[in-house]
Amino acid sequence: MIRVEGIRKVFNAHTRSANEVLKGVSFELPDKGLVAIFGKSGSGKTTLLNIMGGLDKQDAGRIYIDNEDITGKVDHIRNAKIGFIFQNYYLEAGYTIEEIMYNAMVIAGFKDEEEIKNRTEQVLRLVKMDRYKHKTADALSGGQKQRVAIARALIKGSDIILADEPTGNLDSKNTTITMEILKEISKTQLVVLVTHEVNLIYKYADSHIKLVDGELNADGELDEEIEVDIEKHNIYVNSENKHTYNIGNTNIDVYGDNDNSADIELFNEDGTVYLRPGKGIKIIDSKSEKKVIFEGSEEEKFEVATSVPKFAKSTATKNGKLFTFANIWKSRHYAGEEKAYSTGNIFKQIFVFTIVVVMCFFSFFVFEAVRSKFMAKPTDDGTVYMDMRTYPEIRKLDEDLYKNIDFFELNYNDGTFAFSNQQSMSAISVKYAPKSLDLEATAESSKLIFGEMPRDGEVLVTRRLAEDLKFALRQDEYQTDEALLLLMFEKRYKISGIVEGAEPYVYMNRANYVNFLGVYSDIKFLDSTNKFFEKAFINKDTGETINSYRTEIRLYTGDTLDLQNNEAVIEINRSSTYLMMGDAKDADYKVDFVNRILLKHPQHISIVNSYPMYIREFNLNREEMSTDIRVYVNKHTLANIFAYIAPNLDALDKESSYFFEVTTENAEQLARLNTRLSDRGVIKADIEALYKFENREANKAILSNILIFILAAGLLFIIYYFIEKSGSIKNSKEYGIFRAIGINRSNLLYKEVVLTLKESIITYVVSYLVVMAIMCIRYAMMNVMLGAFVGIALGIMVLSALIMVSISLIPYLFVLVKTPSEILSKYDI
Repeated sequence: MIRVEGIRKVFNAHTRSANEVLKGVSFELPDKGLVAIFGKSGSGKTTLLNIMGGLDKQDAGRIYIDNEDITGKVDHIRNAKIGFIFQNYYLEAGYTIEEIMYNAMVIAGFKDEEEIKNRTEQVLRLVKMDRYKHKTADALSGGQKQRVAIARALIKGSDIILADEPTGNLDSKNTTITMEILKEISKTQLVVLVTHEVNLIYKYADSHIKLVDGELNADGELDEEIEVDIEKHNIYVNSENKHTYNIGNTNIDVYGDNDNSADIELFNEDGTVYLRPGKGIKIIDSKSEKKVIFEGSEEEKFEVATSVPKFAKSTATKNGKLFTFANIWKSRHYAGEEKAYSTGNIFKQIFVFTIVVVMCFFSFFVFEAVRSKFMAKPTDDGTVYMDMRTYPEIRKLDEDLYKNIDFFELNYNDGTFAFSNQQSMSAISVKYAPKSLDLEATAESSKLIFGEMPRDGEVLVTRRLAEDLKFALRQDEYQTDEALLLLMFEKRYKISGIVEGAEPYVYMNRANYVNFLGVYSDIKFLDSTNKFFEKAFINKDTGETINSYRTEIRLYTGDTLDLQNNEAVIEINRSSTYLMMGDAKDADYKVDFVNRILLKHPQHISIVNSYPMYIREFNLNREEMSTDIRVYVNKHTLANIFAYIAPNLDALDKESSYFFEVTTENAEQLARLNTRLSDRGVIKADIEALYKFENREANKAILSNILIFILAAGLLFIIYYFIEKSGSIKNSKEYGIFRAIGINRSNLLYKEVVLTLKESIITYVVSYLVVMAIMCIRYAMMNVMLGAFVGIALGIMVLSALIMVSISLIPYLFVLVKTPSEILSKYDI
């Protein structure tokens, strides 16, 4: 049945304290009978038994069971063929006796519920524990626990029963009971008993193996000191077989029938009775080894069954699995598992929520890093970008070197849209970039997909911007293109239509675009005649020196003048004439007078810092105007306004990056423009490099935050590891017991994964989704597309949850990598 070949075992190998406990032990055991392994303490008998049962690993040698080498498959063979009875019982905490039997069967590979139930009833009756089947192991006495351990070893039909000092913690009565059961079992199965009680070997063993200092002793004689005398039995009596005798005031109860004579002398003095035993009398007191046990009491004599059933062993190809998702998820708590309302578990849930907050903010900064990658603005290959400081050079460019000159802004702006007819609704903010629109350009007209081309004071939006607006509105009734036409841009411009476009652009006619930029909000004039404009005029109300005027640029549509490219018509707000002349009452006269002069001499008044731009005519406007003056120019000048009139660059937003966008018509014109700029030493702006630079700068701040949160997350995960490690220490003995009774490492790790999901990950995921939803609301209010953020956040959630599960498993891996014997020897406190 069992063949042991050359088993060696060294503890603390490769150290000064190395101890070789087994030194090449070899022997064979029969198919049945009771074989005792004995020897002094430290002789290696328990180590040998653990190696035979697969609870420990040998350093050399082989174990064969039914001629099969158990190396590499000890768990499977132990579950199928070996039942283990431990000195310390090792019953699963928190389980009833009935459940302990059920576990043993399931671990061995049995699945038939009816068969498990029948065997449980039989085996518990056999050991007289059937009436205790609903009690947990903690509620049993030592003797009862050992009987349950025997039943557990028997129930799965093991061919071999290995018993490690099963009577070591028992009194004489329970020692007898246990040995009688084992002796009965050995009639059909092999029982291997480790003991140091030689008298047990004399009375019960069929054969014995003696170990001396890790080696088999050749003579094997039973010369050990007898440490326990099992013949010192208790006295078991029938309380019904009682005879009572009255002698004076003294009652004497005699139990049982006895023909032997006995002499007892009683002395009564002052109410105290003294007894002097005579022949055949022995005294029992509190110090006596014998005790009187009355039949029918909890300690009544245990009757050993005359025969032990031989159950069929499991034929399952796979065993060692006890835990499933369903039974782990049950509300009943296993040993070491924190209750939901315990202080430790509440602290753990708070700590898990802290990890949630940190990981959500980590996902936020990761998203910001991705989002900071510039939204690639499409640029024309025929476009040259120049820094604002190069404006003097732009002024010197011949018109045949470019098609037009415009402003280009590196970043998108925040703009507001609001319903003009619904005052109760607040404005919404979206990202946009202003673009100039040539109404006569058929290329732009062909992009119109909804609405109409804009008139003065109206704008077009791209399809991308239209969808951003719908998303920002978030109400079903506003999710149509028609609803968008009710919106006003910056409270000044009505949306007239939608054009194609993947970027968030607002298209304006040329004049509106120029005025929207605000770079011509102040214009100065040079009046060589001093007939109309004073060189400097003091505002009587404010005391300020006035030498510039609030301006807007307009396209001249009149037909009375043949307006040249370097000529402009000035329309003056009637209420602003006091800013330009000493006596506003003479404004009409001065306008007529100056116009007559300009008719003959148009170059007397010009705009400061212009191409130059000469004033062809002045007009007074008595209607309401939002500016002091309007400058009317022809279509060509309006298209090239930045080359004709110097913009006020100080009016631009200091936080934005503006450039001049010089567009050419063809490759030849582009080549000539580049040559001209190169000859004059003008360095063109590398927009792509600027995008990358801005991204790097933005990413530095974001990445520093990401690094902080990575460090914070790492610290939290380290703390979480120690929290889980403390739990694993509490559960280590339980896991040692589970391994000893045959549960596979993989099944125990699966149990820990499910428990982690139950105790931590559900809290983590739910809390994470709540915090993420709050962040999504924030992004929605900012009109940021949520798809990327949700994807990143969910990805980080899954990754961090996997990290938490892995961290939870690491302490148990350190435990489960050991053999069952090593786990129990370390944590069996």
